[in-house]
Amino acid sequence: MRRSLADYIALGNETLEVEFKSWMDLSDNLARAKIAKHIAALSNHGGGYLVFGVDDETRQPQGAGPYSLDTFSQDAIASIVQRYLDPPMQITVDTAEHEGIDYPVVGVEAHGRRPVVAKANGPVPPEDPKKGPQGITKGRIYIRSPKPESVEISSPDEWDGLLDRCLRKRADLLGSIFRQSLERQSKPTLSGEKMLKGAIEDTCADFQVQVEALAALIPDNDQENLETVLSAKTAFAAVGYLLLDEDGSPVKLEGLRELILRTDSYMHQYAYTGWNLFLPLSPPERAPQIRTTMIGEDEVEYLEGMRLENTGLLSMNYDYWRLYEVGMGIIVESYAEDAPRQRTSTGAPYLRVNWVLVRLHSVLVHARFLGAQVGGVQQVMVRMDWHDLADRRLQWNQSRFVSPAQLATDRYARTLTLSWTDLVDDYFGCLRRLALQLFKIFPSEGWRDPEDWLTKEFVENEFGQSEVSGLRLPE
Repeated sequence: MRRSLADYIALGNETLEVEFKSWMDLSDNLARAKIAKHIAALSNHGGGYLVFGVDDETRQPQGAGPYSLDTFSQDAIASIVQRYLDPPMQITVDTAEHEGIDYPVVGVEAHGRRPVVAKANGPVPPEDPKKGPQGITKGRIYIRSPKPESVEISSPDEWDGLLDRCLRKRADLLGSIFRQSLERQSKPTLSGEKMLKGAIEDTCADFQVQVEALAALIPDNDQENLETVLSAKTAFAAVGYLLLDEDGSPVKLEGLRELILRTDSYMHQYAYTGWNLFLPLSPPERAPQIRTTMIGEDEVEYLEGMRLENTGLLSMNYDYWRLYEVGMGIIVESYAEDAPRQRTSTGAPYLRVNWVLVRLHSVLVHARFLGAQVGGVQQVMVRMDWHDLADRRLQWNQSRFVSPAQLATDRYARTLTLSWTDLVDDYFGCLRRLALQLFKIFPSEGWRDPEDWLTKEFVENEFGQSEVSGLRLPE
């Protein structure tokens, strides 16, 4: 990619697939809106590149820019996509060298089964509100035109290529729907259930090893943080899913890195609270790594998230994830409820309703959007394994409990199998079924039954209280 794009820069060769932009201040709202429009147009064209630091009129390289290359990071561009475009697409950020200068290059993925649409307006000039939103307009679809430039779609001919690509990408989905309507849903294989259970137990064991490695890095005189970290070795929840095809066999995943990156775009839209589970970080020591393990007699690859000893920080809680090529995604997370500043005045342990819902929602929504990318999924097996539950209450927050009764059991594990159709068409129903399995183990006699209060309106209200927008139920 570097060599071909460097040639484009040297020759001033802007094409339908390559858009040049002068150096831009990514903190400026108008600049962000314009960038979003170009990304949408490139995606709706079938993919391409947005190159910064080249004058878009003369098409001449501008040399070293006034902004650090770190300004044009993947997170910075992804935040623009998240703010303005739906559905979000995967982007990459690289550089192309020309005459000793590195120019930021944003690689834009082609649209999927539907075109990319602007979901928010650009800024309105305060000095002239009648001009309306600038840069990008909510509800509009942008494409690349022959000039070349990024423009709003406006003619039947312009629709042809876009719709043709959308229909081709829908072919696998339509085929799956027809097969499902004609064939009886298969029963999950026992081997699949054993596979998921075994992988979760292996991931939990690795998580505990990592907790010890992280604790070893804490100075001996920092007793409070040491105790908090070590508590994560026994107090955590593991939730995982297994994608199954029409025969009840695991769905093979190809390109684990690309899948996790694409799905992360959706996680930022639906399960983001300033952090999200299954988060792929970019620094080399924290970036996802490919590992291998034995499942039965087969050697299987998996992609793992950041290991705890590489966090470089002390946090309220810790998580570790794996994505297996045999259709499994697993997350292990310690309880944020146990952090010193989250404890009750009496120190009594608890689980918070909202945080339980976010944990389960994060895994379900990941399964939903990752499964949609690979196709052929008929069922989703979900297993949860909650540790260190003894003496915990279920609470609304630090001071208000759902019921005063404490649990006697120390561990609760349950496997639930969902149909793919239900996960897509009745997402909340699936989340409710999963959450009720846990909530109902807490005694509630004489208090409100979770069957009554766990409604869609309740969950939407709880998610809406998040300080960071990006936590919502799929439509």
